[in-house]
Amino acid sequence: VKDVIKNLNIENEVVGDVEKQYSETLKDSKDYIQTNEEFKEELGKIKQLFNLNSQTVEDLSISKERPKTEHIGDYTLLIAYDLSSDENLREVCFLFGKNFLISYHKEKIPSFEKFKNEHNRLTYSFKLGVDFVLHELVQRISDDYFSVLEKIEYELDELENKALKDPKPYVLERLFKIKRKLLKIRKVI
Repeated sequence: VKDVIKNLNIENEVVGDVEKQYSETLKDSKDYIQTNEEFKEELGKIKQLFNLNSQTVEDLSISKERPKTEHIGDYTLLIAYDLSSDENLREVCFLFGKNFLISYHKEKIPSFEKFKNEHNRLTYSFKLGVDFVLHELVQRISDDYFSVLEKIEYELDELENKALKDPKPYVLERLFKIKRKLLKIRKVI
């Protein structure tokens, strides 16, 4: 599993044996495990260690799920989408239990990487509990939406002015491209 944050200690190396790492301290600790497609085989160990449902692990590995929240036994599955400045949608799956949070995504999420480097904020969030860590991560995802949508709004204003002054085919093509992008975004908000 990559990028494990455990008990406020940040480790940036690949952790080879998840089971050994967590089995003794799981009940009393607050753990955040962030993993991605590269470490998909670790999902089996995570499933056993946190007593996850097989369907949950399957949901983690299937992309293009619609956003949802589903309570399953002692934990909750939350599927959301990150929209960073490059305007690409990235699926993010969270598993949230009493004292653990697991995030799974195919690519690095820039706002998560930034959060990991904000040691004071990270420490404060962990002291409050993994639910606050989840809140912080989801808040960062939603904040990214606003900056991207403002950028798109600005571009639409510019294209509107161009279309009125000197209509060219490339302006219409760009408008249709933005429309398709906005429809994708609308499906995941």
